[in-house]
Amino acid sequence: MAWQKGQSGNPNGRPKISLTEEIKRNLSQEVTLTDGKKVKVCEAVIQALVRKAVKGDLKAIDMLLDRNDGKCPDVIQADINAVEGVIFCDEDGNKIEEDGDADTA
Repeated sequence: MAWQKGQSGNPNGRPKISLTEEIKRNLSQEVTLTDGKKVKVCEAVIQALVRKAVKGDLKAIDMLLDRNDGKCPDVIQADINAVEGVIFCDEDGNKIEEDGDADTA
């Protein structure tokens, strides 16, 4: 079938796929490891990350802990006036008064 001049062979264009969908598609594909075992890409990536963590790679350890347990919040905010019966202390153990100042006495 011949196309007319100026007519696209694919009028709708390339199907649009999100980055997340593309990552999921790639992670679900199978690969063959050096030992001949076939696993999904996601399993191979996790195994490689665990191996690095076991060898002491702090970045790999941090990543595993963040993904498994969730990241710890950087800041915890609290309204000390809304909480009764709790004593708030600074990092040195000094009681924090209601005006926000640490009691160093």
